[in-house]
Amino acid sequence: MNEYLTEKPWYQLGMNLALGSPSDKQTDGWQAMYLPDQLAGQLRHATIRQSDGSMIPLLQSEQTLFMPQEKVKQPLAFIARPNVVFTLFGIIVTVFSIGRFVSGRKVDRWLDHILFGASGLIGWFLIVLWHIRDDGVTAWNPTLLYLMPLHIPLVFWATRRNAGAFRALYFAVAALLILGGMVLSNIPGWFDVTCPVMLLVRCLINYSLYSSPSHQWTRMYSH
Repeated sequence: MNEYLTEKPWYQLGMNLALGSPSDKQTDGWQAMYLPDQLAGQLRHATIRQSDGSMIPLLQSEQTLFMPQEKVKQPLAFIARPNVVFTLFGIIVTVFSIGRFVSGRKVDRWLDHILFGASGLIGWFLIVLWHIRDDGVTAWNPTLLYLMPLHIPLVFWATRRNAGAFRALYFAVAALLILGGMVLSNIPGWFDVTCPVMLLVRCLINYSLYSSPSHQWTRMYSH
């Protein structure tokens, strides 16, 4: 299906995010015939065995019933493509996060709320797709390891001022899950790298700060 969405990269990314591991399996000709082009291709190669044992083509001829007029489409600007957008966004967040930590050993609670909150929302959406579809293609999805649904509400609980040791534990577990997602997930494009790497950097910075025995929460945790 990716072949039909090359001119719509945002739709392509959304589809690949929604599909789970079963869709990564290689299909055979029979399974691929839900697509009209694949059906036509299989019919062209189909044969019929005659009573004398000889094989003849199933289709003797082809006739085009309708040929749509080709439209010249304006390609999406390079800067607006999802690969570029998420890469630039990931670089900006990573540089900002490291800079804040190095210069003043600070993290920003609002940024964690936005990043992990958005990841959790997408994760819950993927969970819903997993359970409402009965064709199995949206079943177990490895991207759920870094788009973990439980980021909502856990990120808000973990970043409270009185969260204590739970903060370090939360970001440590999240970092391990992100690493697992990077290994197991197989989404075409750069999103599958830039997004988890950005979240992983946030986890490592938070963990290194919260796990320090000499930290002082009220002074180092900025709003």
